[in-house]
Amino acid sequence: MEAVAFASEIGLPLRSHLTVHWELTMAFDDHDGKRSALVREGLKKVLHRRGVLWAGVWVRECKAQTNVTHDHLLFHLPPSLCTGAGLQQLEVSILRLVGLHGGGVTHQNAVKLTFYLNGADGRYLLKGGGREVWERYRLPSSWRCKAASTANRAVSLRASGQQLAFAR
Repeated sequence: MEAVAFASEIGLPLRSHLTVHWELTMAFDDHDGKRSALVREGLKKVLHRRGVLWAGVWVRECKAQTNVTHDHLLFHLPPSLCTGAGLQQLEVSILRLVGLHGGGVTHQNAVKLTFYLNGADGRYLLKGGGREVWERYRLPSSWRCKAASTANRAVSLRASGQQLAFAR
């Protein structure tokens, strides 16, 4: 939550929420997080070429019964890239990255991109955190996933060449 607040404080609000369902790619899973890391690195490059500084937080979730992971990534995107041609180019780039690192996309729901023009608060990333976390951050009951666990919680925030990373 601190990383989300910090991103806003330095002028890089996290407006975009990317969800990648690896089970809807040919790879089917990303148990070690390498595919996700490659997608994030590729996205950083795509945004950098458009003059956008990188700031992002992410969580890898594991479905309880299957141990198949999916990822949530909140990242900074200026309002100009949230609509029109800029958005279309970004969506194509993200789909290409997930397809490349996932061995191909097998379903249209493999990638979902959502926008919060005023910036996301990051609470959704805590949905598998347990009762204490849910109560502390007042998560809506519809977001709470007792059976889900986070396979690898990691947060990274890079701004002006400095990187802060937190892992649990």
